[in-house]
Amino acid sequence: MNDSRNKWAYLLLRVAVGIGLTLRGGVRLSKLAKFRDWMLGMFEETMLPNWLVFSWGTLLPILEFGIGLLIVIGLYTQRALIWGGSMLIVLMIGACFAEQWSWIQGQMLYLFAICGLLFCGEKNDFSIDFLIKNFSDERIENL
Repeated sequence: MNDSRNKWAYLLLRVAVGIGLTLRGGVRLSKLAKFRDWMLGMFEETMLPNWLVFSWGTLLPILEFGIGLLIVIGLYTQRALIWGGSMLIVLMIGACFAEQWSWIQGQMLYLFAICGLLFCGEKNDFSIDFLIKNFSDERIENL
């Protein structure tokens, strides 16, 4: 019974993290030019070149949306969590350049949740990854 609760807890946390990232990316994608302009303004006083901020401002919403969606549905879950954690570290670095120390707290909360999910990855039974693995195992056993 306890293992079942752990699997449900994993699912709830995985979906919450994934939805947070997916919606962050989706909202930003819906107003991409405005988001990029905001980023350029936030980083104009930093040593980061405009081309880098512009490129990251274009790529970030796509990454957030795609990585978040993979996490929600549980496809390539471990890889998506690692990609998501890496993306959050880049965001933390950007927050330091912009001297936006309060941003780091929010990124750290996501990162703690992602690390917890990575640590308990064997509980990911409610996922497409689990279905693919079990379907493949059944087919091999039936040969």
